[in-house]
Amino acid sequence: MGREQDWKEIEKTQLNYEQGLKDQYKGIDIVKISKENRKTIHKIKKINAKADKLVRALLIWYVIFLILLIIFGTHIYIMYLNNIKNRVNIDFIADLKDCYGINAKVIEKDIDKSGNGKYVLKSKEKKPIEFIVIKKFGSYTFDYFDRTLKEEYEKSSDEIKKTFEVHENYDDNGFLKYILIAEPSSLNDIDNIVNKFVQMRDNAGKRFGFNWNVNIRTDGVNQRILSMGENEDEESICKRAKCEYVVTEVELEKKEKFTDKEIERYYKPFSLDLLINGNMVCTEVFKQQVKQNVIYSYSSEDYTMPISALENVEGFEITYDKYSTPLEFKFKDKTYKIQGSTVDLEHNTIPTYIEVQTLKQILDAKLEFNYEKRTLNIVVENYVMW
Repeated sequence: MGREQDWKEIEKTQLNYEQGLKDQYKGIDIVKISKENRKTIHKIKKINAKADKLVRALLIWYVIFLILLIIFGTHIYIMYLNNIKNRVNIDFIADLKDCYGINAKVIEKDIDKSGNGKYVLKSKEKKPIEFIVIKKFGSYTFDYFDRTLKEEYEKSSDEIKKTFEVHENYDDNGFLKYILIAEPSSLNDIDNIVNKFVQMRDNAGKRFGFNWNVNIRTDGVNQRILSMGENEDEESICKRAKCEYVVTEVELEKKEKFTDKEIERYYKPFSLDLLINGNMVCTEVFKQQVKQNVIYSYSSEDYTMPISALENVEGFEITYDKYSTPLEFKFKDKTYKIQGSTVDLEHNTIPTYIEVQTLKQILDAKLEFNYEKRTLNIVVENYVMW
């Protein structure tokens, strides 16, 4: 049998086999379907291979994206930490100069890796003062003014030294707490005590500190003598000290120590809650309702209040500029301009903050003081609250 004849026999056998299968499955060409399935499987394998490559590529890009995201996030976090560090690591050298007028340099330090701890500074003055700064992140304390008070007291006259009792204390870091205390036996002693304080203040000049710890002690209670700056007049300081002294003694039920006139003049708490026609007056601060106060002025010996508090009186119209600054107000067919720092009722002008006795005249009102409850009720007749 030749080769050609052999192939014909093989093809015939194959055809007979396929026809047999077709007859067996009732005319369904199983062989053809099998061939087509193999082709389909082959195509699917090719598609899967391409899909695998695509998935792998996507996974690679996803991993790269995550790495970039982590790097970017880490960078942002580092910037955030640096921002916090900048905020909490205060430059106290610059702050001392800007806020307190103290120009100084560091001559010694005992600190940790964060820069917290003890610094020894030396002021840049004709007569330098060495002082301590204790720094903790964004805050610090220093004893410069304790040392200037100590220096000024120690070189003062004997009269001043007799007036005050010294309380001096150094902690483990060498940080100085220096306190002067005077104990008056009567209201009249306040004049002498304040006079000695002012002498030290004036002699100290630029070395005077608002936080000098000089006190008047009343039955174990210390009241610090305050000077609002280097140039506040002695009379104002004395009035403040006397008011604080009398208020403290009266609250300690020592009212018998004073005459009726002394009580009337000096029993003046620093602030009182304001009421108008019996209703508490409030103002909005950062979206919170806060009680409005009247504040005692030791120079004028009267309580003062902002004009804006009168918005709650019906019939009272107030005009503001775009910055919420009051410009003028109307009451009882009168218009008052709000300007300057003094009252001129003849020309209908008043300042932003007005004394309550002047306000009483403008509103034809009655003032009801209750110092024990710390309130002032302004009674405006024939008018009601909004």
